[in-house]
Amino acid sequence: MAMETPSAGGNRYAVVHLVVQESMKGLIASQVIDHMRIQQEVRGVNAPERVGVVFLDAARTAISTPVRRRVKELRERAAPAFVLHAPIATRMPMAPQARLLAHRLRGLTKGVPIVFHCRTETPIPWAMAMRRILPEAGIVLDVRGAWPEEYLFYKALPINVAFSCSAVQSGCWPARMAAAPVTCGVAMDVPDIET
Repeated sequence: MAMETPSAGGNRYAVVHLVVQESMKGLIASQVIDHMRIQQEVRGVNAPERVGVVFLDAARTAISTPVRRRVKELRERAAPAFVLHAPIATRMPMAPQARLLAHRLRGLTKGVPIVFHCRTETPIPWAMAMRRILPEAGIVLDVRGAWPEEYLFYKALPINVAFSCSAVQSGCWPARMAAAPVTCGVAMDVPDIET
């Protein structure tokens, strides 16, 4: 029995996780790297063709030995998915940096449309800036750790299960702007409730 591949009738796309200034956090290995490695290894009609992560760290941090060592470890753990460490100049406008990054990602993903998976609200401006260069890109906002939504779940308040992007994102202007036509999704962690 042959395994189905994305080219066998499914949508062609790549998933690129965007992580801003969190490359040294311990949770990244299990919450991003392991997850994306599995995404890359699982095959099927609608599986992504490429999966990777972009670590956006301030240049002064990115060149440090501990960060470079950490990214090397994460890159080894992530294979066959790709890991791109992109030092950013925090005092330089985002647009030219995002343009360079978008072109680099187009090459790494072999030109297929990209779905940016934004870990928290912080990478949303980067995803939006790259989307100006890659208009076919989609953006998924993963609001883990966003306390307002988690607090509502914790308190077990009645919440409409059919969240719309605009309703969930009303408190965050970059996320609200990212919710373009049908290219945005929302994922939320639900905290454990102690009884």
